[in-house]
Amino acid sequence: QLIAPPLMVLALTLTLPLWLLPVVLVVMVTIFWNVAIDRVPLYLTNEETALELSKRLPKGEGLKIVDLGSGLGGTMRLLAQHRPDQQFIGFEGALMPFLLSWVFTKFSKGTNIRFQFKNFWRLDLSEFDVVYCFLSPVPMADLYAKAKSEMKPGSLFISNSFTVPEVRPSRTISVKDGRKTKLLVWEI
Repeated sequence: QLIAPPLMVLALTLTLPLWLLPVVLVVMVTIFWNVAIDRVPLYLTNEETALELSKRLPKGEGLKIVDLGSGLGGTMRLLAQHRPDQQFIGFEGALMPFLLSWVFTKFSKGTNIRFQFKNFWRLDLSEFDVVYCFLSPVPMADLYAKAKSEMKPGSLFISNSFTVPEVRPSRTISVKDGRKTKLLVWEI
């Protein structure tokens, strides 16, 4: 919002071709689709937080970890590198971030990671041992209810920064990063 007015002035002074405006609109829609539908913007987990998450994942071969709204896939790629004995999957509902995460993953060395273009509301969470999300405050109550009803006892629901209203987390992990990120963990 801050840079939009100067960009508008710049665009008007450059006499850009008319076809460029719909192209920009289409690209923006493919990136920010989730804002209009689920009110979930594109938030990217920073490396410090992903490393802290890697340290805190349960030990065990074959555990399945999912990132709901995986964005560009950086969190899952980092976790997959640090935990080669576990399976990682990211679900992204916005087309452009999904495509980028898929392409970036093709160039990484991980064989224990995959991404799917799918809205996480259509998932059955029962197959996952850990559910991670960095969404927004809006869906948290409904998503926690979904996790609680579908996930196995002992599995973990982890939210980056956003709490579930009126439900205290089992534990809170403070990350030493510039944002002072908190990982909120609920044991199901």
